[in-house]
Amino acid sequence: GAKPLFSPSVMAAINPRQPDILALGMAGDVFDYDDLVSEGIPDTARSSDGSQIAWAWLANMSPGDRLRLALSGPDGRRVAENTTEPLDRSKAVYFSYTGKKGGPAPGSYRLEVAVIRDGKPLVSRIETIKVE
Repeated sequence: GAKPLFSPSVMAAINPRQPDILALGMAGDVFDYDDLVSEGIPDTARSSDGSQIAWAWLANMSPGDRLRLALSGPDGRRVAENTTEPLDRSKAVYFSYTGKKGGPAPGSYRLEVAVIRDGKPLVSRIETIKVE
C-alpha cells in the first residue's frame, strides 16, 4: 500500500488551525507579496536605504486573527508598530508590513511579530536584526 508522505511526528506538527510564521525581517524599501514570491526574501535594510520596513509572512491564519508588528530601533525607541484589523476569512498565506520613510541608523533592531486570536497572542516571534 501507499505510505504517507510525512512521518507521524511531522503530521502532528502540522496544525492547520495554528498560524505559522514562515519568515520575517526588516527591508530597506516597500515590497509586496508578489515580489516575495517571485524574488524571494528581501535583503536586510542598510543604513543607506530610504525606508525602514518591518514585514512578516505567515500561513494558516483564521477569521478574526490579527497580526501585530512592532519594530524598535537601536536606542530602544519604537520605530513602527501596527496591528491589523481582524481578518474576514481564512488565509492560507498572509503578508503584512509596517514602517516609515528615512534610512535606519546602524545597529541592532528588535522585531516582534504576534498573531492575536481572541485578544491574546497565539503565536509570536522576536528577532534581532543587525543593520550596517
